[in-house]
Amino acid sequence: MFNNISGIRGSGKGYSEILFSKQHLMDPFRIKQTVKNNISISDKKTQVVALSIFVGLFTFGIGGLVLYYCLSAKYKLDRLTMLAKGTVEEKTDAASKKVLSEKDKEIATPAISKVKPQIPEGAFGKAEWEKTFPVTIGEVPPLPDSIHAILEQEDPCEPGKKLKQTCKLFLRPEKVILHEEDGSEKELSLSFDGVEELAKKATNPERRTKFDTNPQFRDQLNQMQVAESGWVLIRKEVFPGSRNKHFENQKQLLKGEFEVPKIMDAILVNFITYASEGRFLYGTMPGTFTRCQETFIDYCQAIVGGFGPSGLLGFGHYDSYLDYDDIGLSGSWKF
Repeated sequence: MFNNISGIRGSGKGYSEILFSKQHLMDPFRIKQTVKNNISISDKKTQVVALSIFVGLFTFGIGGLVLYYCLSAKYKLDRLTMLAKGTVEEKTDAASKKVLSEKDKEIATPAISKVKPQIPEGAFGKAEWEKTFPVTIGEVPPLPDSIHAILEQEDPCEPGKKLKQTCKLFLRPEKVILHEEDGSEKELSLSFDGVEELAKKATNPERRTKFDTNPQFRDQLNQMQVAESGWVLIRKEVFPGSRNKHFENQKQLLKGEFEVPKIMDAILVNFITYASEGRFLYGTMPGTFTRCQETFIDYCQAIVGGFGPSGLLGFGHYDSYLDYDDIGLSGSWKF
């Protein structure tokens, strides 16, 4: 029996084989010691295994945490990238919509042309001002895009004639730079005195003139506010059938966009026409005056005309006085 056990011992490596060897069975003390040693060895193996497992788990845990933080960081980075991309796309879409919206708006509502319309032939613009008077004109207000079509319209008060034939289009500056004969320059506001100073300093000495009136009327004109720069289309003659009528009856002849002219517009059109063409517009043959919007001493309607070699006349006229064939009504259209 023991031999068989010993044979088993010789052929195996397990704990039971060592314990049940023949020699051990014969010596209880050695059996106890062997068991104790084997238990100690087993504990050490267990500790080693446990330590290995702990180290493995710890390493796995650390690796897992590192992997988690790496994946988390990558996720956040991807998220930020997606958000940034989305924001850029949203901004791009918004900009595209804005551009489309502006284009749609331009198509839906035609705006004023960005290209300034050409100054119509016969108009008194910046170039004519600087040629006729020793001045420099600053910024020029734009004309309406339809100005050429307007001038081609038939005059509602003179059928068969176009507005470009019966009216004069001119630039009315608020101020100019006047070049004096001594080489100096000054800014000149086109108040009444300023306009008359230009009339006296026309480039052509033979076409210089003045305004003839009484001191009270002159003082009143100089107290008026200077109008902003603009364009004025004004009749070259008074309306047909407007002479020798009361003011209220004369105003009934106004049609379309025309209105009673302001006195400074009536003065200007006469001065620039004479200085550039040598022609008396509201002249003396026949005698021609136009009533204006302003009143003189609060009850006399201002009139301008009777232009001749002695100058342009202006004063107040009582509306109750008739039998004056010289006094009619012109009309102006402001742009």
